Amino acid sequence: MNTRVLIMLALLGPVAALAQDAPSFDQRIFKEADFNRCDFSGAGFDTCVFDRAVLKSCTGSEVQFTGGAFPKLNLRDTKLPGLIWYNAEARDGRFERGSLQGSHFDYVTLDELKFERCEARRQTWEYCNLREVHFSRVEMPYARFENVTVTSTRFDYTDFSSGRLNGCEFDDARFDRGSFRNATFYGTDFTNVRLDNCEIRGLKINGVDIEELLRKAGH
Repeated sequence: MNTRVLIMLALLGPVAALAQDAPSFDQRIFKEADFNRCDFSGAGFDTCVFDRAVLKSCTGSEVQFTGGAFPKLNLRDTKLPGLIWYNAEARDGRFERGSLQGSHFDYVTLDELKFERCEARRQTWEYCNLREVHFSRVEMPYARFENVTVTSTRFDYTDFSSGRLNGCEFDDARFDRGSFRNATFYGTDFTNVRLDNCEIRGLKINGVDIEELLRKAGH
């Protein structure tokens, strides 16, 4: 069968839909929905609520979430390259062993989310708030952060090489055993930030070569 099968568990129970074209949903509520092996390619979700929804082994490029809320959203083994997430809030969610490469987060607030063993190359984050987010073993080289506020967030074994951050604020953030090789931070506030056992070769913060600075300081 060449048509894509989209199986949704909504408020009234499981609903099956067959569609040749990419589906679009407006102001829908998916409560405790279970999406398993679905193809979301090109799908659009406008002002929808995903309440404790689970996406497992799903795929789809250029999926777009606009507005809405995502409490306890759980993504497992899901590949959503080119995901666009705009003007939305997500809290207490989990992204495991998936791919979000080339994704774009714009005016998004993420609160108490965990990203674990994800591939997230060439992501773009603009005007976002990350609060108590935990990145663990995430590959996110060439990421672009623009005017992002990061509070009480941890990055463990995260590859941030060749990343570019501009106008960002970090407060009480910790980076442990990650890579910042050739990363560049401009206009960035690093208040109460810890870098433990990180690769910092080529890292520049506000024009200062950090490795050179530490060498001159005798470290």
